[in-house]
Amino acid sequence: RTISCLGLALHTVACTLPSSDAYSDLPYLRIRIVHYQPVIPLRDIKAGLFGKLITIRGTVIRVGPTRLLCTRMGFACVVCRQPQALTLKDGAYGTPKSCPADECRSKNFVPLCSSPLTQTKNLQIIKLQES
Repeated sequence: RTISCLGLALHTVACTLPSSDAYSDLPYLRIRIVHYQPVIPLRDIKAGLFGKLITIRGTVIRVGPTRLLCTRMGFACVVCRQPQALTLKDGAYGTPKSCPADECRSKNFVPLCSSPLTQTKNLQIIKLQES
């Protein structure tokens, strides 16, 4: 998201330049960050770096397919059809413990795969070898 925001900012600046500039009519600018320092060795990557922008150097030895990771799943109660959402930790499937409706005590639920309550993210595993 951060790189997309940088691209939008650069596009906005490029569009405000005089029309004689060749970049003012570009519909999309692709942003890349190069020479970001420091380069962190693969053995020093720890959980504390999660969510931070880091630089690593290595060779890609395997790229897995892109697949969906379900982070939040919508469920409907079998008895009263009351919808509810459940956050799935690390994409591990689970079901709600009980129905949120006061008058219903059901513990059976149907997953709502196409519900707006269901959220997914793209996941791709890339295997690196330090070089």
